[in-house]
Amino acid sequence: MRRFFTFLALGLLLGGSLAASAADSAYASPDFTLKDLATGKGITLSHLKGKVVLLDFWATWCPPCRAEIPHLVDLSRELKPKGLRILGLSVDQNGPALVKGFMKNFGINYPVMLCTPAIAQAYGGIDGIPATFLLGKHGELLGHWVGYTDAQVFKDAIKAALAK
Repeated sequence: MRRFFTFLALGLLLGGSLAASAADSAYASPDFTLKDLATGKGITLSHLKGKVVLLDFWATWCPPCRAEIPHLVDLSRELKPKGLRILGLSVDQNGPALVKGFMKNFGINYPVMLCTPAIAQAYGGIDGIPATFLLGKHGELLGHWVGYTDAQVFKDAIKAALAK
């Protein structure tokens, strides 16, 4: 929980693309807008208000991340119609082409964006990957996991969040 409050405070201090607008002030998580690598369209976190959001910080070179992604693909397929949105935030530094190729090979069916250092800092600094945050319908932190996490753990937490 300490990290959640840290990223809330950092989000307020950083401003710019991380600060929520007045219209989105009821959204608890630090806001950001990033370009979806598959579509080229900007995705703003606070525009997902009313949805349960799973933010996954990961990298193509990370074995635990690679092991988790098929579970996230399955969760997106199953639970997106019920209100889940998964956002992949790649911390790769070798450019979008590498990540796009990885997305195609792994059949990723949810938006993936290149994470900026400011966004990683806004979320308390990412000490290890995968780092996954479960956000409720108003951006409140409902869960945080670092390292490989079993798919059933995510599924149970997501279903509970969707039921609220």
